[in-house]
Amino acid sequence: MADAPLPGGAGAGGRVSSGAALLSGGVVKRAVPLLQNETQNMNTTDTILCHPREVFRLAIMASAAAIIIAHNHPSGEPTPSEADLKITRDLIRAGQLPKIEVLDHIVIGNPNHSSLRSLGYFL
Repeated sequence: MADAPLPGGAGAGGRVSSGAALLSGGVVKRAVPLLQNETQNMNTTDTILCHPREVFRLAIMASAAAIIIAHNHPSGEPTPSEADLKITRDLIRAGQLPKIEVLDHIVIGNPNHSSLRSLGYFL
């Protein structure tokens, strides 16, 4: 079950390239101003390699109080995979020590997206 389509569709010419983005904001539980958009492109044909150390290194350097993780599924299917759920759990745990909240993990498909928070994976 996916949310409404994202503005702008899948990208130039309808093509979707794989990658991951780290969005970090300084205000938690409000309209979060986007302070930094960091793209990490460490991927194989069906997996994006995302280590919490790298994600939180960028968040700490930006003095972020919270982050939103987003990545796309080149297949166009926005349903979160088991690997998506695992990395989300790992990132939530990793953010607890430096007190950086993971606000959401968004999986972008074509033309829809899924929010793991709205699907109930954040408790």
